[in-house]
Amino acid sequence: MNIDDLNTQQNQNGPKDLKFFQNADIPFDESKEEIWDKISSQIENVVISKPKTSFLSTLWLKFLATFVMLIIVGCVLCIQFYSIEIIADRGVRKSHIFPDGSMVELNVDSRISYKPYVWDDQRDVELSGEAFFDVKKGTPFTVISDNGITKVLGTRFNVNTRDNGYQVYCEEGSVNVFSVISQKDLTISAGELAMVYDVTGVGVVEKNMGNEVLSWKSNKFNFNKVPLEKVLAHLEIQYDITISTDVKNISSYSYTGRFNKTKSPETALNIICQSFNLNFTRMDSANYKVISAK
Repeated sequence: MNIDDLNTQQNQNGPKDLKFFQNADIPFDESKEEIWDKISSQIENVVISKPKTSFLSTLWLKFLATFVMLIIVGCVLCIQFYSIEIIADRGVRKSHIFPDGSMVELNVDSRISYKPYVWDDQRDVELSGEAFFDVKKGTPFTVISDNGITKVLGTRFNVNTRDNGYQVYCEEGSVNVFSVISQKDLTISAGELAMVYDVTGVGVVEKNMGNEVLSWKSNKFNFNKVPLEKVLAHLEIQYDITISTDVKNISSYSYTGRFNKTKSPETALNIICQSFNLNFTRMDSANYKVISAK
């Protein structure tokens, strides 16, 4: 092949071959055969370099992938287990609206918790104390405590878990009440009050108990043959006070009465103590003592 043939091939192969021949070391004082041998040798020695991936780059990519996966797993766990807690302290009532518009009103010294991020699929509420629920229709709405579980689809009802019990009043619609201990359940309708028992399970206590059960919502006290000790304990959480007693055979006293809740605990104590010919004294701003009359 002569120089003219090389030029023809160069024009056919385009800019890449032209660049090679421009950079080639071709001594023109040698014969064509010698020149071609050197060009051929240079062509054979051309090495196409490949990019190298360093060990550190690979390690960094693995670390980044692991980090992203941990973030995703953390977000999923957060969605599944994150909960909100609503607390009504002693002497304070509190209301709350759930994500679907359902409402709850907490009586004093009560608390609830639920998971807002999965609320559409799992309307579960854990309750301690007493609360009234106004539930929108939808997926099953469940109120859970140590002794009982209440399940509804949409209705109005009151749940009381005080004194290690579980008592449910249905204001409208129907409510299913389940005993955790006996594994028995009962469905009650409007106006019925159900109570969970340790041994026999769950049963209807009485009907038309709304005025007594829901009196707290209208700031009223309504007691029906309630032991005096429980009545005084109820006053303690309603007014956030402490009441001690020095009364003989106090367990034999039971109280029946209904009156409005006032701002002063002294008024409530005076009404109750008069029924038993008892007195009370104020020890300080938040401590009282009930004593027998002289």
